[in-house]
This record gives sequence, C-alpha cells and structure tokens, in this order.
Amino acid sequence: MSLRCRRWINQGVFLVAAGFAIWALRDVQFGPAFARLGWGAWIAIALLSVLSTGFTLLPSWFFVQQAGHRVPLVRFFGIVLASQAVNAANPLRMGFPMRVYLLRERLHVAVSTASLLIPLEVFMSISVAACAALVAGPLHATAGHERLRFALAGAGLAGALAAVFVGHLAARRPILISRRLPERVARVVESIQSALAHLTPASLGAFAFFFLLSDTAVAGILKVAAAAAGFHATILFLLAAYCTAYLVGIVSLVPQGFGTRDATLGVLLHAGGATPEQAASAVLIVRASTTGLSFLAGLVAASVMGFSRSASVMSAAKARRTAADAEVRR
Repeated sequence: MSLRCRRWINQGVFLVAAGFAIWALRDVQFGPAFARLGWGAWIAIALLSVLSTGFTLLPSWFFVQQAGHRVPLVRFFGIVLASQAVNAANPLRMGFPMRVYLLRERLHVAVSTASLLIPLEVFMSISVAACAALVAGPLHATAGHERLRFALAGAGLAGALAAVFVGHLAARRPILISRRLPERVARVVESIQSALAHLTPASLGAFAFFFLLSDTAVAGILKVAAAAAGFHATILFLLAAYCTAYLVGIVSLVPQGFGTRDATLGVLLHAGGATPEQAASAVLIVRASTTGLSFLAGLVAASVMGFSRSASVMSAAKARRTAADAEVRR
C-alpha cells in the first residue's frame, strides 16, 4: 500500500472517529462548566501545561549533555517540540526520524544518542505511568489508614529505585550482534551500544522524577478543570485516573492516544462520581492544554527555527549526495 493511500485511510478513520465523538457528546452541555473557569483558573492551567511539557523534555536534555554534547536548551526544546507536532499530525510517526536528523544536523548530536532517546522516553513514560497508577490509586483508597499509606508509599519508592537499577543493569549488558546483519545495521547497533554506556542510574532517575512531575502537573490541570465544573476529587485519584488513561492510549497505538485516552479518562472520572458534563469538560480541557498547547508550541518552534518540509528534504538529499560522492572518491 502506498504512502498516499495510508494517509487517506488514516484521515478517513480520524474523520469517522471525530464524527462519532461529536455525535456521542451531542447532548452534553459544556457552557456551565466553562463559564466557571475564571482568569485565575486559566492562568493556573497554562502554567501547569508549560511545566508538564518542560518536565518531559528536561531529562532528555540532561542525557544528551551527559553523553558529551553541549547543546543549547532552547534549541533542543524547539527541535523536540517540532518533532512532537509532526507526530501529533502524522499517524506514521515521522517526527521521530525528523528529530534524529535535526539533532544531528543542527546540534551535532550523535545519531546513536539521538536514536536512543526515543525508546528511552517511551520506556520510562510507560514505567512511570504504570507505577503511578498502581500506587496512587491505593493511596487514595486508604485515606485515614496512615500506616498502610506509609507502607504503600515506601513500596512505590522501593519499586522505582529497583526499576532504575534494573534498567541500568540491562543497559550495561552487551548486545549480541548477529553476523548476518548488514554492515550498516551492525554499525548502528554498535553505536547505540556505545551510547548505552552513558545511561547511569542518575540519568534514569532523572527521567523517572521529571516524568512523575509531568504527570502530576497534568493531574493538577485535571483538578482545576474538574473543580471548576463542580467535581472535587483528590489529586491522587486524578493522577491514577490520568496515568491509567495514558497507558490505554499507549496500548491502542493511536497517535497521542486520541480518543482512547480521552474516553478512558472520562469513564474513570464518571465512575468516581463526576457527571457526564463534568467529566467531558475536564477531559477536553486536559487534551487542549497538553496536546493542543504542545502542538502549537511545536509549530511556532518550527517556524522560528526555519524548519520546513522542502528544506528538510533538500538537506537530506544533499547529505545523501555528499555521502555518495565520498564513497566514490574512496
């Protein structure tokens, strides 16, 4: 199947899903919920959105710095945000190879280090969300049982530390390279293996800490939005609900978890006592203030830094011609 056919199919599926969502929410009244959101609430939501986005990017920047690449923080954030915007708009996840290419061309980051960031971010985000969902939910349910809450918190911390050290040991284990692999693929695997040497418990701990802060910031957005709609819940319940919905969105393999994450979060809020109007308005605000804001920031970053599809294609073609000329001279 050609790339154009896949694009049309994905766009058709998205339009059908959007139409079904509009039909399902046809009787929901959002006016009262949004009318209660004053300037203070919108400012808090915007601040928490910025913090959530920043917390997800900081550990990657720290890892690149630890790998020996002195890259400017603002330019690094711009490239990553631009790649995330491409991922949000493209079901084929073309933002990932674009990020690796731009980090290499613009900031001279090794391909192995830039490539390792992608599975590392995915693995740590899933691990942190799973741990938070498994610990925050029981902590919310054990209100008034201080000893049990203390034991659960200690178990969660011990589990996080164990995951960090297990990940470090797994990274230290040498990768077996088959002799049947093509020479170029073998070189890529060897370079990624050398990049794994920079993966320390401190870097893994930074990913876990900042990703947890990011999820907590989103739970704060959810709390502000739900409270404005008249639904009051603890931050632990909202953190567990959001992390569970995030995991469902990851498993669905839908870009950014569109639809699946939102539906799951709405169902969990409704199960916790929110009305359909309260749950739907809170979910929409969370989606707009996280994915929407990140997408707009990525578009602005791409425009400011001079990214364009034609420029990227021309640069890639030029790089291929240069490599071909060098190969001929050899």
